[in-house]
Amino acid sequence: MGQNRKTRGIFLAIIVIFLSLQTLWMEAIENKDSTFLDRRLTKKETNLIQIQLNQTFGGSERDYAVEVIQTADGGFLIAGSTESYGEGDSDMWLVKTDVNGSVEWNQTYDIQGSDWASDLIQTADGGFLLIGTSSYQNMLPVIYSGSVLKVFVNGTKEWCQTYGYSRTEWYADEHSYIHSAVQTADGGFLFTGETTDYYVGDSGPNNMDMWLVKTDINGSLEWNKTYGSADDSASAVIQTADDGFLIAGTTVDYHYTEGSAIYPHNGDMWLVKIYTNGSVEWDQAYGGSEHDYAREVIQTTDGGLLLAGTMNFWTNDSDMWLVKTDANGSMEWNQTYGGLNDESASAVIQVADGGFLIAGSTESYGAGDKDVWLVKTYANGTVKWNQTIGGSERDGSSSVIQTTNGDFLIVGYTESYGAGDYDMWLLKFSETRDTPTESMTNTLTEEETSPTNPYSATSESTNLSVLIIGFETPLVLVVFLLGVLTYKRKKKTRI
Repeated sequence: MGQNRKTRGIFLAIIVIFLSLQTLWMEAIENKDSTFLDRRLTKKETNLIQIQLNQTFGGSERDYAVEVIQTADGGFLIAGSTESYGEGDSDMWLVKTDVNGSVEWNQTYDIQGSDWASDLIQTADGGFLLIGTSSYQNMLPVIYSGSVLKVFVNGTKEWCQTYGYSRTEWYADEHSYIHSAVQTADGGFLFTGETTDYYVGDSGPNNMDMWLVKTDINGSLEWNKTYGSADDSASAVIQTADDGFLIAGTTVDYHYTEGSAIYPHNGDMWLVKIYTNGSVEWDQAYGGSEHDYAREVIQTTDGGLLLAGTMNFWTNDSDMWLVKTDANGSMEWNQTYGGLNDESASAVIQVADGGFLIAGSTESYGAGDKDVWLVKTYANGTVKWNQTIGGSERDGSSSVIQTTNGDFLIVGYTESYGAGDYDMWLLKFSETRDTPTESMTNTLTEEETSPTNPYSATSESTNLSVLIIGFETPLVLVVFLLGVLTYKRKKKTRI
């Protein structure tokens, strides 16, 4: 009898410890993210946004969109890549639609080997510039170079240039990627990405450096520069009022300290301000001990800057991340958005009310393995509303714009709808009402409409420390101890 009371006492003690650890875990999760969205919310809120246009484009293979712009006629031009159409394994793809999403024309572009689009801009002459990466398939290992395609307003090719893979000394890893572009005040262009082909400093031939390529109006090279000393990259670029440029990306050049110990970062958001000639004016890094990166940078109406990207945690989950800075890159505030699984931000815009609309993806909320996730915030980053869109499979967004009539347009990919593996996805929607922060989680799905398709800089890193207590460890411990107690009790009974 005494032994049974002792066993019950131990069992109750274990339960108390377990509940205490669970409480600490929940508090840690909430501390991890000041705008933590509880995935247990199940209230249906189907009227946060009104979808006005839902269109997929693609064939039986993988097709996806990376960027969209509204054209002068009120329609839309979507840039992406296709494996269903064209001549190569993967070709760059432009799809022009009217205001209702009906295809007016589409064009594939086979530059060399496989080609993938990453950005699209409209040029001063009314044409378009399609930016991406191409591969040399006849070389082993495969070599990648940045590719830029200038087209007329009807999609006909005007000129094409590739950049990278220019060293006389051959290395096994020679890769150059271009992710974004801006037309410069002198009429030329600036392209940003990363490269192993023009390494400097300590980076060595097989490490990536942030890479800038400046050309004239015809794509002829004027200069190119690299920045960083290890694995650094650029994702976005904008031109500033002083004719300089701001580049957002990722760097591993910074370290964080705990006491007297110094540890390397796995990657930080990186914001680099350069003069017109490419010389560094200043730079700032933002992040913690894990891999954090920026996808977009915009100038805000107050003269500051906003970066959108992803923060990773040592528990192997990630959140959307906004970092607001002043004009010199000094942080004013930052906010993360996410649940227990992986979320990421792909694009952000500032809207008329001064707040921000983030487009990305979520694996914590919604209907499928991965859903499009829209997060609307106030000017200080506090959540106003959020909305998931998707089906039972993997869906995501790549770009968001506000149309001339005040509606919003996003493009990305869908595995839940359409004709093939992944299809290019176009969604147009409007806000239906002001929604309080508490009314957050929901999945909104729409019937698909089937279309007819024929760095070397120095500065202090801003460190953000995050406390997360893993839930799995105490749970496994409790199960183990219960198993031991049960085994001993059965053993004693048999004796």
